[in-house]
Amino acid sequence: MQFTIKFIAGILLTVSSFLVMAAESPYDRIMKTGIVKIGYREASFPFSFNTPEKTPSGYSVELCEAALREMGKDLKQPLSTQYVAVSPTNRIDKITAGEIDLECGTTTITKERQASVDFSLMIFVTGVRALIKPENSTRVTRDLAGQRVAIVDGTSARKVLEFYTPHGIEYVLVKNYKEGVQAVADGSVVAFAGDELLIAGALDPIQAGSAQKLIFSDINYSADPYAVMFNRGDPRLLAAFNLAVRRLYESGEAERLLVKWLAKINLGINTLTRDALIRPATMHAMPF
Repeated sequence: MQFTIKFIAGILLTVSSFLVMAAESPYDRIMKTGIVKIGYREASFPFSFNTPEKTPSGYSVELCEAALREMGKDLKQPLSTQYVAVSPTNRIDKITAGEIDLECGTTTITKERQASVDFSLMIFVTGVRALIKPENSTRVTRDLAGQRVAIVDGTSARKVLEFYTPHGIEYVLVKNYKEGVQAVADGSVVAFAGDELLIAGALDPIQAGSAQKLIFSDINYSADPYAVMFNRGDPRLLAAFNLAVRRLYESGEAERLLVKWLAKINLGINTLTRDALIRPATMHAMPF
């Protein structure tokens, strides 16, 4: 009997210890190890991408690195980073599974996503537009009805189109923005709908090798707020990061980084993003 009680007590202690370890938050682990696991995109230039040397780079990556340096000062502990490549289809799963602590990419705040993850202050505001050939401009109406339209699998573009223009679009899934631009260039689709900025980032190399220039249609389908994504229910990490980002906004460092990267695709800061830098907010989510 005594052996049985000790055996059961041992099992309960083991289970209890396991649950404590399993419940350790990203913030607790970062404080213990000093290591932050960052998710990044491999082909979302100029925000989050791999250089030819396979080094993560871009505006989102550099902004996160700068914020983590500020956090390290607050925590009185230098923070090191480990990068993990993510895709549009697995980025939320990697956050919720604890494989990454934050995702520094091109993720739009949406109501659906807010049910699973938390978001930082907005870091950029962009919108969904359609890339087309000039001769297709008359075919591309607001609802894109009856057209073959490429979209990057796992992005918010399809939900945007279905929310605002729910009329018989034939969707063609592509892996990344370069593949979507190429689909328009070779005529396999009428349009490629997605983040205007990321399309512009993928456009130049393909445009240079194409006999015909591609253009954006005149229609803006949405205004999409980007943010850094966090595990839901870890308010200390989110608060520490947001405090650091606010300082980067106030000092002008965030704007300097953004101007540097937008210049690489010949764009400036749009009005919505400038307003987000002046009045940092987290509440603006896409309504789906």
